[in-house]
Order: sequence, then C-alpha cells, then structure tokens
Amino acid sequence: MALRWISTLVTAVSLAVFGTANVVTAVVSDRTIPAVANMLMIAASAVGAVLVVVAELYRRLDSRLGILSDFLVTRMEQLDTSVGDRNAGFVEGYLARSGEPGNGTVVPLAARARARTSPAPEE
Repeated sequence: MALRWISTLVTAVSLAVFGTANVVTAVVSDRTIPAVANMLMIAASAVGAVLVVVAELYRRLDSRLGILSDFLVTRMEQLDTSVGDRNAGFVEGYLARSGEPGNGTVVPLAARARARTSPAPEE
C-alpha cells in the first residue's frame, strides 16, 4: 500500500517539476533546461507510474488468491465432512468379529518349487 502511494507521489512531483521548470525557464529567460535533467524527470515519472500499476495489480492478485484459498479450504472441509472415511475400521471390525487368532497376520507366499516353463510344442 505504501509503495503505491509513494510511487504516485514521486510521479506527481516529478511531472510537476518537469512542467514548472520548463515553463518558467522558457518564460523568464531564453535558456532551456538541460536534456539530462528533462530525461531524469521523465524517467522518474515513468518509473513511478509503472510502480503504481504494478503495486495495484499485486494488491488485486493477492486479494484474489486470498479469496481462492479461503474457498478451497471451505470446500475441502465440506468434502471431508460429507465423505469422510467410510471404510475406516472395516477390516479391523471384520477381523475382530471372526474371532480366529492369527487372522490378521500376513503370511508370505511359499516359493515355487520349479520355474515356470512354456510347454514344448508337439510335433
């Protein structure tokens, strides 16, 4: 916020100084303001104007991203409450009802006795 207002102030002051210096110098004397001073004032006002636009765009983008993140958080919370984990406890409940010990243990498969081969073609 401060960057936008400081940039606006720099732009306004540099344009005012540019215009006033050139008009007063042209009216009072036959001399002119050096080109370097004119270019410096124009450059300051151009940079200030660009910074004003960039700061405003940043503010708008930040506001929209904040609104979007709030929407996504709200939507994810709604989905979590409506869907939930419906299968939670299914396997544990099934194993507890069966009453057999060792029902919940994982047993690895036995190794094969021989490797799998394709049958020989008949002649």
